[in-house]
Order: sequence, then C-alpha cells, then structure tokens
Amino acid sequence: MGVAFRFKILTLALLAVSGCGSDSNETSLPKPIDAKISFTDVSHHLPNHDRLGDYGVLWGHFTNAQTPELIFMNHAKFPQLLKSNSQGKYEDHIANSGLRQSDWIYPSQNDRHGAVCGDFNNDGFIDLFITHGANKGDTIGLKYDELLQGNGDFSFIDVSERSVINPKGRGRTASWIDLNNDGLLDLYIANYDTINEVQINIGNGTFIPSDDYPELEQIGARVSWQDVNLDGIPDVATGLPFNLLLGQGEGRYSQHQLIDLVPESAQGYSVNWADVTNNGYPDLLISSLAGAVYLYINEGGGFSLASQSHGWTNGVKTNVMGTAFADLDNDGLVDIVINKADDIYLFKNAGQGRFNQIESTLGPYINTDTNGDASLADFNGDGLLDFATDRLDGHILWKNTTETDNAWVSLSLEGAASNRMGFGARVELYRKDGQLLSSQQYYGSQGGFRSRGCSPLHFGLQSYTDVVAHVHWPSGVVTQHAEIKLNQLNTLKE
Repeated sequence: MGVAFRFKILTLALLAVSGCGSDSNETSLPKPIDAKISFTDVSHHLPNHDRLGDYGVLWGHFTNAQTPELIFMNHAKFPQLLKSNSQGKYEDHIANSGLRQSDWIYPSQNDRHGAVCGDFNNDGFIDLFITHGANKGDTIGLKYDELLQGNGDFSFIDVSERSVINPKGRGRTASWIDLNNDGLLDLYIANYDTINEVQINIGNGTFIPSDDYPELEQIGARVSWQDVNLDGIPDVATGLPFNLLLGQGEGRYSQHQLIDLVPESAQGYSVNWADVTNNGYPDLLISSLAGAVYLYINEGGGFSLASQSHGWTNGVKTNVMGTAFADLDNDGLVDIVINKADDIYLFKNAGQGRFNQIESTLGPYINTDTNGDASLADFNGDGLLDFATDRLDGHILWKNTTETDNAWVSLSLEGAASNRMGFGARVELYRKDGQLLSSQQYYGSQGGFRSRGCSPLHFGLQSYTDVVAHVHWPSGVVTQHAEIKLNQLNTLKE
C-alpha cells in the first residue's frame, strides 16, 4: 500500500537583491502551518523499484497514449522502460525495446548516462538519444552514444552506427535543439573532461559533427536551452561550470553578464528555466554541490538574485542535483521541486516574489551518498503533476494527491515548418481581455541534472476558464488558438 504524506508549509520571504548573495542572506523560517499540497508514495506500482541505479529518469509519450511512459537509466545496469497496464502497475518493456542489453565495447560494464527524447525525423514518433561515458576514459575513440529511432510502440530501431556520435566524448547530458532552424532537431552533447559536441541533423536519420559553433565546445557538462531575451534565437545555460551564452545568430554566442553575479559555488549541477513571476520572461534556477540553490529573476533587461538558500543538510551530504519547476496545485504559479541527498524539498510559489518552503515528512533516505533527477509528468491523467526520482537506494514514484478545483490545460505542439515537436516554441496563455496569465518555452519537459523527457506543456489556470494561447514557433510563425478545452490535452498545430 502507498503511504500518504501531508506536507507542512514554511513561509520563506525571497530576498529581492541584485548581485551575488552570501551566507548572511539566509532567512530563519517560522513555525510550520498546514498546507494543502500532498503526495502519496506509489512506488509499489514500479517493478523492482528498489533496484539500485541512477543517472536519469524521464517521462515521454512514446506510444502517443494519453498517459506517458517512464524510463529509468540505471547507469551501470540495464535501463527500465516502464509502461502502465490497466491496473496502473508498471511493466518493464526492455526485453523487446531494441535497446542493447549490454554495451558492445565492454560487455560487463554498461556506462549509460543522461538520455533525452525528441522526434529527429519528424515522423510523429518519439525517438531517444542516450549518452555514454567512456568507462572512465578507457574507451575514448571506441565507444559511441546510442541513437534510437522510435516505432511508436515503445520499441526502437538502433541507428547509432549511421552516425557514430560522440566517440571521443565522456557523455553526460544532451539536448535536442534546432540550431540552424531548418525544421530538423540537432543534437548538442555535453561531456565530462572532453569537449562538447554539436551534431547536425542532415535528414535520413543521419547526423554529422559540426565545428561551426565554437563557443559551445567547452562550456560545461550540464545544459538547458531557453530564449532568455525573447529575440527568437535560443540561448543556453550550462553547469559544471556555470555559463550563460546568448545566441547571436549564424552559430555565434556571447557570454551574458550574469556570469559575473553567480558565485563559483553555484557550479550548476542542475539548471532549469521557468517564468516564476508570469512577466513573460524565463527565470533561472541553479543548484550546486555546496548545498545552495540560486533563483535569478529575469526582468527583461537583466537578472536579479531572488533567493539564496543554504543548509538543508543532514550532516552527511549537501549536494543538490535534481531540480524542476512545476505548478503542483494548478494555481497558475510554478513551484520548485528539489531532489537532494537527504530529502525532497518543495517550494510553493506564493506570488509577488514570495515562496513557501514545503517541508516534507518523508525522512532521510537509506543511502545519502548520492541523489539524482526529479522528472515530472501527469502519469494518471488527473490534471495534477506527479514526479519520479531515481536514487541509488531505490526509485520512487510520487502521486500528487492535492485537493483542488483549479482548472488546467495540457498542450502538445505539432510543428509544420518548425520541427514536429515544436522544440524552441514559446507558448503564452492570455485571458480574453488580453492580460498575460503565464508563459512557457518548450525544449523538452522539466528534469534534473542528466535526463529530460518530452511531456506536453502543463498550465495551471486557477479559476480562469476562458483562455487564448499564442504560440511563437521557431520558424517565426505566430498562431493563436482560442478553442482551448479545459482539463484535458490539446494539440496546437503550426
């Protein structure tokens, strides 16, 4: 049986300061009061959920069903490809998936790291790319990463040998991004101790390495794309070390001045974007191994440090890796999920520059030496975002059991001139009177520090029931969609 947990809420006033904060900026927290947000541990629905393995978890609609499938990477073990059955239990489909059951270079040691999903051939079926390390460098020049073409039934065709991607890289994370805006998703691969790699999609399931993006080669082993200044050109934030590069067009990038404000301790094990103030501009969340989480507010002309949270340590490990934004109660304000070594921390967006820390009663995990991703999706179609975490002491599936009457919409994009999945699009929701309610940019779904899924965009609407969606597509086309159906999935076409 799953165990239900009610969370307690702690009021935390965010610090509206510019520049880099210090330990003196820590805020003492008042006594807990009751909160509405609650989750239930339903890990018993997962097969072998105590299986040891991390390095990535992601959700994706690989079969185009109403509810998504779930993948745990498990690093040195085989991945788990999980699909729910009619009873809500998850079954592992790895046997017939087309994924290698062992690595072809060193069969006794799988070395899978982060994975990302996207549609590289625009056929409407989700594909998968999996980065590989190089067995601590021993197989550099021999290994290559996995490129898997989706069949639409949660099975794949391994087309890795067509392109031999990233043979000299110690792969950690990757992202799909249409760098040359030709309607085909390209690959950007972030490596550890080796230069990063750009692979251009030339069609027919084939990718070729490109040296036309020199600023992207050595900027960090974590990566997250977003159009920071809304100029239509994707920008990129990386971690390990932290960088923020603004796209200038024609493959050129320049360092943003935010680099001077972010302290060195904010290595950026996880970098995520969301519009937390609903002003139309994406804000940036950076986590670090030092136990700090930094939230920088994008004011259109620059960033300011909104909060700096230290501590959260149980005396064993202080690293913060997996973070994500999500509207947990559909009130129209995105909240924050932090997967830390000793616990999971939730911050509820209270609006107007204030967050409430929701202190869980989950207790410390068995193994506090490492932690991993936090990947969110509505896995049961009830309109509330749930999340899965991968940890060395066992995978956990959390069902959102928050009681709320707030409305919501789920939006799937279908590009025409743009790439099929609409990666790089900006979606804005307006009231009928023209007031902006919220905005999101789609570069795959929220995730942690290694893997990213591709679930539909989810918007909480609070009590608003009549909304219009504006989609700014990567091609430059802008479409308006007035017939948005509430409390269900909508497909918006270019």
